[in-house]
Amino acid sequence: GLAFIIEILFVRYPFAASMAFIGLILGGAPVVRRKAAAGDNRLLNYSAFLIVFCLMIILTIAEGEHGRGNVDLSLVYSNDLPTWAAAAAGLFCAGLIGAAATVIPGVSGTMLLMMMGYYQPVLSAFNRLQTGLLTGNLLQAAQEQRALLPYGAGMAAGIFLCAHMVERLLKDHESLTYSMILALILSSPIVILRTIPFGAIPAGEMAAGILLA
Repeated sequence: GLAFIIEILFVRYPFAASMAFIGLILGGAPVVRRKAAAGDNRLLNYSAFLIVFCLMIILTIAEGEHGRGNVDLSLVYSNDLPTWAAAAAGLFCAGLIGAAATVIPGVSGTMLLMMMGYYQPVLSAFNRLQTGLLTGNLLQAAQEQRALLPYGAGMAAGIFLCAHMVERLLKDHESLTYSMILALILSSPIVILRTIPFGAIPAGEMAAGILLA
């Protein structure tokens, strides 16, 4: 399916695949910018934008030259309960944040998961679940539930808990909220590309990535 194709593209062509996603993310920036500029308190909106944008850049720099990359999900398969619980809590939070993004206009859940380093690991776990089910390997399918159930629970919680909050923010502080959303969108290329080894990217992939964006 499409999930297998996306995973293969990220493994073989990480720069081009990341640039394609960045292009999709930035496509919503003009609409969000117009909504952010519609408010009366321009100073407050600009300040909120700069704070969120700078915070994302600072966090990226703090993670080091190559960032932390993709999250290692191996701990979620541990038989040690505290170890599994800690890894499951991270997946729950990732699902919650990713689902919350789906109710925020202009923000992609995929964008936030990529920024947190959870997108590819969760995608791989989902693909392994599909493979287990299709091949009759129920043990493998059951094992992947240890990662996907906490993530799914987080998604459900994110949709139910955040929908009302986002609705209120957009109703009472529309331009301010869109200013912060715009900061997330415009900072996403830096955050997403932080782990790409640019020196090892073939010229053809570099050109394809630039064109896809």
